[in-house]
Amino acid sequence: MRFASPLLLALAVLPAAESTVINAAKTITVSGTPATVSVVRFWQSADGGKSWSLAQQASVAPEAKALPTWSFAPGKDGDYLVFTSVTGRDGKAEADPKPGEVPARALAVTFDATPPAIATFTATLQDADPVAPSAPISVTWKVTDEHLATTDIELSRDAGATWSQAQTGGASGTVTLTVPQDGTAASVRLTAGDAAGNRATSPVIVVPVPVALKPEEALAKAVAALPDLATVTPPVAPATTAPISTPSADAPAVVVPEGSPLTGAPLLATPAPTTPAGTVGEKPAVIAAEPVPPISTTPRPVNRPTGTKYLSGGAADLALEEARATTDLDAALPKFLRLLDSSVAEAARDDLLTALEKANDPATVDAVVDLLTPELKDDATRIRHGEALLRIGRFSDAQETVAKVRRGSRFLRPALLVTAKALQGQGKTAHFTKLVENLAAGNDAVAAEAKLLRGK
Repeated sequence: MRFASPLLLALAVLPAAESTVINAAKTITVSGTPATVSVVRFWQSADGGKSWSLAQQASVAPEAKALPTWSFAPGKDGDYLVFTSVTGRDGKAEADPKPGEVPARALAVTFDATPPAIATFTATLQDADPVAPSAPISVTWKVTDEHLATTDIELSRDAGATWSQAQTGGASGTVTLTVPQDGTAASVRLTAGDAAGNRATSPVIVVPVPVALKPEEALAKAVAALPDLATVTPPVAPATTAPISTPSADAPAVVVPEGSPLTGAPLLATPAPTTPAGTVGEKPAVIAAEPVPPISTTPRPVNRPTGTKYLSGGAADLALEEARATTDLDAALPKFLRLLDSSVAEAARDDLLTALEKANDPATVDAVVDLLTPELKDDATRIRHGEALLRIGRFSDAQETVAKVRRGSRFLRPALLVTAKALQGQGKTAHFTKLVENLAAGNDAVAAEAKLLRGK
């Protein structure tokens, strides 16, 4: 650090490359011509100028080629003031600092030899889709340091041979790193640095990463585990539970693709509305059920609006009511699609899928689900998507879609039922039979439909 003296007609300049927060001894120098200086005094204060101590005084020989320097090394963390005063060969002297005063030229220096303290650092593999190409790792940290400058989350995929900066952050936070789900463990560490140049590095956390399964492999694992399905088989329903009704011979038939081995209505499809017998005067009146529209295998035009303002609050609620009140499905479709980017996105998604199911339009259900953001593709939506794919004969795609339902989800049994139908559609009789036998246990809607499939 160079310290200038007005007696020497120099400017007080601190080079840009130097910092006033240091962690080791720093050399203090003064500007000027040695021939004009006879004495240089170096002062320091550790209490903000309340008191000053003379750290070093040096005489300058007439033949000296350079002015004296002082190595400032307080040895204890804290804030200091540094000052120099000189006496010229002509006898003129600069004033020494007085107790209780801070000269205008005094330089404030912070000595910090303590590295940042890493209070918390964790790295944990989150639940990942077993067939996804990547897996998320959640990293949480907390670092304390008065002069903290950098916090880097570093990642290695070669057991620590090389490291890359995966994320930067502040004193604390949580981030999610994404790594390929390729079976290679991820090594994660935290490096923190302060303004003085001190650094601290956390212990390395090794996070095992599984190998992504192909949908067929995920299915095989699910089928292999079926004898343990007691944990997801519901108990027999209480006596008060209404029995599951089956379609009568007079009910409209569900249209399925030609040559499809599937029969019966999709699990979550909305049945055609019926009106129970009523009374007109003294004679009973029967209103016939609405006919089921013919199945549509060509999707309607589906384009999610872009560049539109996010709707929320009352505006979103009004827009949803307007979409619901639109009786023409083609006119309602863009209104619902617009609401997929709003605070009522989930309700809009569900209403739109229900309307398309009532219209017997599984092709557009598929197109709409493809447009959904990941957060809107929950397990219930995956089931509805899988049923739609079954109805247009895309059995392998249906199987792959419901394979993404989480193992602990309450939608696991419906997902396995869709899988059974997909297996049947692909002619995989052995797997189909084993799956249906297991699902037929219990007294829920899944068991009832599995029994019907088993009896076909």
